[in-house]
Amino acid sequence: MNNMAKLTVNCDLKNLGVIREFVQEHLNDIPLTCDITSNQIVLAVDEACANSIIHGNHCDKRKELSIEIYHDDYNDLHINLYDSSPPFDIFSYQMKDIKEKVKNAEKGGMGICLIQRIMDEITIEKFPDFCVYKFVKHLSNCNNK
Repeated sequence: MNNMAKLTVNCDLKNLGVIREFVQEHLNDIPLTCDITSNQIVLAVDEACANSIIHGNHCDKRKELSIEIYHDDYNDLHINLYDSSPPFDIFSYQMKDIKEKVKNAEKGGMGICLIQRIMDEITIEKFPDFCVYKFVKHLSNCNNK
């Protein structure tokens, strides 16, 4: 495990910028082969945190999220999101048809799809008082996605 970094913020949407900067700063220290991957990773983390803040914690500034990020010896990037709200099962989420969303000018509802497309592995660990969303990006494959 190399250069683990951790950030804890309260569940205020204003902190999404802080989270994006935190992830980008850490990614700047890792030799990535393409900028698109860096931007995609920041987007995936932003979407996961936004979902947690808005839907899980209802923008309750008394609640907190923690994001942990590290790069391992296998050239995998690990991002763990610690959240005390009830876990959301992203594996059973069914997105509406994209053509219908566009036709009806609907906003939102794309975040989970983006996270699933960007990250190579997603797991959720549930504990009595919190859950951990674990995202892994295989950086050796970054030009493949």
